Amino acid sequence: ISRINQGMIEESKDLLEKGILDYGRMEELGLEYRYLAKFIKGEIKQIEDFLNQLTIKISQYAKRQETWFKKEKNVEWF
Repeated sequence: ISRINQGMIEESKDLLEKGILDYGRMEELGLEYRYLAKFIKGEIKQIEDFLNQLTIKISQYAKRQETWFKKEKNVEWF
């Protein structure tokens, strides 16, 4: 979320306008860019909805990672 506050939306819009970035590539780049693309395209209407959906998806992803790593007995956490 801090990247959003640091201008990620404006930067992405600028790159899209210049043709440096496209929506397909944003889908490939991961959660933040996938949901940002939906927001910029208008599929997510409100900034609050965008941020809420993004927060939920990031939390779900982190939970899946934790579950997966619990099975790995050779991982040393520090």
